Amino acid sequence: MKKIIFPILAFLLVGSMAFVGCRNKKEPLFDQSAVDNAQADAQFNDLDNIVSDVMIENNNNLRTTGEDIEERTLRFRNCGTVTINTATKTIVIDFGTGTTCNDGRTRRGKIIITYTGRYMTPGSVITTTTQDYFVNDVKVEGIKVVTNVTQPGQVPTHTISVRNGKLTFPDGTTFTWQTDRVRVWQQGSGDSNPFNDVFQITGNASGTNRRGVNFTAEITTPLIVKTECWLQGIRKPVSGVYVVTSENRQKTVDFGNGACDRNVTVTITGNGGGTFTFPLN
Repeated sequence: MKKIIFPILAFLLVGSMAFVGCRNKKEPLFDQSAVDNAQADAQFNDLDNIVSDVMIENNNNLRTTGEDIEERTLRFRNCGTVTINTATKTIVIDFGTGTTCNDGRTRRGKIIITYTGRYMTPGSVITTTTQDYFVNDVKVEGIKVVTNVTQPGQVPTHTISVRNGKLTFPDGTTFTWQTDRVRVWQQGSGDSNPFNDVFQITGNASGTNRRGVNFTAEITTPLIVKTECWLQGIRKPVSGVYVVTSENRQKTVDFGNGACDRNVTVTITGNGGGTFTFPLN
């Protein structure tokens, strides 16, 4: 089976660019809730990528019925030590006091995984927690649960929930977050080509931003991600809509009609509203 390449949900890429597309090149479309939601989603998707990589790369080592206690220490992404205990069905990824990984990010602390089965086995539940875990000096906390809910004869499907999610920034400000999603691997799961995959993502999120303001984020039309677009350097969804609501304002983000392009359309309701189309770099 191909190595899974789960997409960073680019409804967060819009946030990560801080909605700084400019109206008439003068007035910024900045939204703290959208930015913080972006940061949280990026961090927890990165966590999910790490966990899925480790579990799938070590698939044959993840026994679920053996009575022996085994521990294996492996290298991961040129950083961190992975220890697998098949008796307790626990994996610990230890980045020590700080190491720069091959993606350019510096990580420290531990990621702790418990599993009931292999990642791609229907019914498996993978629970991830952190222990003093930092990415580029941002502390990441929370409980992430991924459940394989694939039905017989159907394409791989996982539910994803985050509870008690929290980011603590170097300046001491914090952001809290939770989310529930469903990710469906619609095409390409049965071969070795990483660039013919199609994912559908639905769900919602909520939290309190760094200014203490509550917000919600909802995918109102499923997001579709095509990895063929990655060959052009485009990682945003090709279609789908999500809405961020905060402080009596809504930002509706429309990712397009399915083409591999960089354009998004943002519609703002409330104070300073309007509709704007701009490219994501």
